[in-house]
Order: sequence, then structure tokens, then C-alpha cells
Amino acid sequence: MTIKKLGKRFIYFILLLPIFLFSNIEFTQKVSKKSAFINETIKVTLLLKIDDYHNIEQVFFEDYETEDFWITKHEDKIVKKEEGFTTYKYSFLIDAKAVGQFKLPKQLIEISNNEIRNYRRWQKVYSNEEIININPLVENLSIQGDYKLKTSVNKTSINENDSVKLKIELTGSGNLKDIKPFEFKLPKQIVYDDKPILTQEFIDNKYKGSFTQEFLIISNDSFTIKPFEFTYFNIDKKRIEKIKSEPIFVEVKKTSKANLDEYWLKYIFLIIGLITGVIAVLVYLKYKELKRINQKPLAVKIRDSKNDKELYKVLVAYSNSYEFDEVIKKLEENIYAEGKNKIKKRDLLKYVINK
Repeated sequence: MTIKKLGKRFIYFILLLPIFLFSNIEFTQKVSKKSAFINETIKVTLLLKIDDYHNIEQVFFEDYETEDFWITKHEDKIVKKEEGFTTYKYSFLIDAKAVGQFKLPKQLIEISNNEIRNYRRWQKVYSNEEIININPLVENLSIQGDYKLKTSVNKTSINENDSVKLKIELTGSGNLKDIKPFEFKLPKQIVYDDKPILTQEFIDNKYKGSFTQEFLIISNDSFTIKPFEFTYFNIDKKRIEKIKSEPIFVEVKKTSKANLDEYWLKYIFLIIGLITGVIAVLVYLKYKELKRINQKPLAVKIRDSKNDKELYKVLVAYSNSYEFDEVIKKLEENIYAEGKNKIKKRDLLKYVINK
């Protein structure tokens, strides 16, 4: 490297050095709680605070890094201008992979000022570390939080072979995403289950939302839906809680044989009536179309014919008059014997119009 280049770099360094020596830069890492239970989500906030002494405008932060937690990006970068300072805020949600004490490592961010003669100097800034204790849930439970359980049906009285829709809904806060689908069976009924629907939002440093699952039940006999149970660990009360829904009785009304026959007869006559009506409408529409076509003047029919077959059908209707025998014969040769007779519709039209 030449002495001239070394001199330039030294000058740039001298010019940029005061920016980082005299600028007030703070980069902090904060967690929503330092002690949590397994499967409890923790919010991490990274806050970079820079004074406006030399207008540092380039800030580079790639990804949050830690090996002991699963990481979810919570919010996009938020930049705020305050009196004499600019702040950059980054938010992440972390979930511990295991139980124990873990260290959230220092996070790295890089900053630089405006370019001076196409030369930019980046400075690395590190945050503080954080220690988090992750505690186990009891009795091998995996769900924590605080919930309410509700079951409901759209009908409590149905006819034979009719269906009932059962809805199970858990609402509250906690690790809703880890709740497993409910299992539901009945001895004499047909049961279809839908996939659960999960809605959740991170509010006040915890996930809040609902877990909803629906079942369709078809039955010929009355039945009772027994109470559903749900067990979880209440992290606020530090205890196991078990919640139950209320039983639901569904009455199935029996249909007598006479009523059943009458019921089917009504549908049979209804179907016959519908089919008859459709046929009548189609016949009427076809009749109107044929009538409309037949009422057209011969010249119009000849003009509107698109090919030899259509023209042949028009002229055959007038074959008794012997006026179009020669043309009909040529058309038959074209259609059935691969003839190549040229039919001049213009001459036909002149003949018909002047007739």
C-alpha cells in the first residue's frame, strides 16, 4: 500500500473518529420477565438510542441470535425521533427449548454516519446480556395459562337422520398453539370432526385468543354429550386447574312409518312436478324458436345460412315448387358426394326478391 493511500485513510479516520468518541450511543436488551415456565412466551426488546450530534443514519441489524430459544419476529423496526436523539426499536418473541437457566447473549448492531468522500466507517455496538430461568410445569403438563371452556350445539331437538353441530371453544391466554384437538365419539351416532381453528394475538406480554373445534353428529336416537374436560397449569396461581363443560342432551324425534311414507310421497310428487315443468318450458321455447324461424322471409333465411347444410335445409322446405331443384341437387352433391359445386347465394337472393 502506498504512503499516499495510507495518508488518505489516516485523514478519514481522524475525521470520523470524533463521531464515535463524542456521540452518545446506547444499545440495550430487555426481557418481559427473567423467570418463566416452559412453553411461556417471553418478549425481548432491543433498543438503540443515538444522539444527533453527527447525524448517524446507517443502522444495520440482521437477526436476533440465541441457540436456547425458538425466535419469532414480533414487530417491524420502529424508528422515532426525539429531542436530541433517534431511537431504533426491535421486538422478538422467544420460547425456551428446555428447562434450566439460560443466557441471552450480547446482540450486535452496526452503525455509521453519512459518507465523506465515498468513505464510510462502520462501528460495532454490543448490547448487554440477560439471564433467564425456565421452570418446568408439573405432572408432565404441556399447556399453561388461564382458560375458559364452553360447549354448545345449534339444535337440541332434531328428526331422525338429521344432524347436530357441536362446538367446543377454549378462550383465554397461554400457549394456545400447543393445544391438541379434542377426541369425541358416540356409540350409536355418526360423528365427523373439523380441524380446529386457532386465533391468537400477543397482548400485554402474553398470547390471548381462542381455540375452536366443531363436530357434526348424525343420529337416529336421542343422546347425551358428556362434559368435556381440560387440564392446564395456571401460571398466575401456580397450580393445576381442571375445567369442565356442561352435559348436553339432544332429543331425536321418531318418525312413524305412515308419516315417513307420506314424507317421501311429497318429495316424489314434487320431483315429478319439477321435471314436468322443465320439459314443458323447454318444449314451449323450442316451439317459439321454430315458429320465429319459419316466419322469416325466404330471402332472410337464405342470407342467414352459414354453409351448404343450412342452405339445403332452407331450400328443401320449398322443394314442392320445383324452383330450386337444380340448386338442391348441387347442394346434395356437395354434402353427400364431396362435390365442389359453387352455390351463389347472391343469385338466389336476386331471384327470390324479384319473384
